[in-house]
Amino acid sequence: MLDQQCLKKWALCVLSLVVLCASLGSAQEGTENTDGLLANPEADFAVNLWLDKRYADGKDATYIIGESIEIGLEVSSSSYVYLYNIHSDGTVLQIYPNRYESANFLSSENTLYFGIKGDNYHFKAAGPEGRDTFIAIASRTKLTTDRLANFLTSNGIFAVGYHSEESFLENLNLIVEPLEKTDWVTMSVGINIRE
Repeated sequence: MLDQQCLKKWALCVLSLVVLCASLGSAQEGTENTDGLLANPEADFAVNLWLDKRYADGKDATYIIGESIEIGLEVSSSSYVYLYNIHSDGTVLQIYPNRYESANFLSSENTLYFGIKGDNYHFKAAGPEGRDTFIAIASRTKLTTDRLANFLTSNGIFAVGYHSEESFLENLNLIVEPLEKTDWVTMSVGINIRE
């Protein structure tokens, strides 16, 4: 007979696989995936994430290596906001909060922009060719996100981690598991990187 802890871990793995398969299935059908890697239909607020290039015909936008990327983010209810980029090589950058902007509580009246003119940093599409994913997480309580990315391996502006999308999803699932379902939400945007 399975003990309670094993049963809980097994249920989490099954849930992660179901969400991941649904995400991959949507991407393969060419439909815009706006639910995020870890969808939460019980959330009573939303996070909105967009890039300077729009989706065309339901397909991910394409950026050429070296091309600038601008990011926008807003929430419908005041919350702590986290923004990540999972690069095609498995590198995870925690874009927000970062060394310049450590206070990540965002009110619903504000919109954040990243990589725009006047910022202390800019984003450029980098190789290798493949698919990058930007993930926004909003939570009514502050999260401990060291298992996603941290400054221990980085002297730079952004916290860094090394994960696949699947590993990132598993770690994110563990972080949000203790929270009330109404208190967190995610959204992701995928892009294609080409030469």
